Amino acid sequence: MKKVIFFLIVLFISTSAFTQVNIENEFYFRFGYSIPSWSQYGGTKSEYESYEVNRFGFTGEIGSIFILKRISLPENLALGLNVDYLSFYWHQIQSPESAFNLTTIRWNSKIGPSFTYSPINNIAFDAFVKADICWITTGDYINTMEESIGFENYGAIGLSAGINIRLNVVMLGIEFNTINQKLEEYDNAGSYIGNFIDENDNGDKSKIPSMTFSLGLSF
Repeated sequence: MKKVIFFLIVLFISTSAFTQVNIENEFYFRFGYSIPSWSQYGGTKSEYESYEVNRFGFTGEIGSIFILKRISLPENLALGLNVDYLSFYWHQIQSPESAFNLTTIRWNSKIGPSFTYSPINNIAFDAFVKADICWITTGDYINTMEESIGFENYGAIGLSAGINIRLNVVMLGIEFNTINQKLEEYDNAGSYIGNFIDENDNGDKSKIPSMTFSLGLSF
């Protein structure tokens, strides 16, 4: 085992020190699977599981990583600005047997710093933290009485963080994001969707965190 560890350390140092790496700006688009958290809208895992709930979702986005070349770092490291021009999230928490169905759609933009490490050409790892600017959130909640409640929000700011793995033009991404926003009923001002999910919640804001796994192309 010690010999294997020593070999890996030597290999890492060798590729970092002697491989010529050119880290450039990247444009990307990607799609993936986005799973809503159990804590959506103030709910808990035990509450949702009592309905035998299915959670699933979809995401898509286009963006760029702009490398800040004036900041002097070793050749295989770089700081940048990661910008998602437009992100789309569609989430559903559903229990077919009880007619419980919660659907959420969000349109976002995101911006924040990124740190890139490229041990060899055509392989790079990005770590990032971004402000999540949610332009529009809409959704529909169908309760166990089969009553449909529509809700919406315009303008909110949250936070996202994650990593990318770039293999030539292929980009793999893992990202966690959360946002707090007032999701008000369409036709009932002052009534918020979180109050229906969590009866003990008297607030007007709801947390809607999610985890995303994506695949795309980077140029």
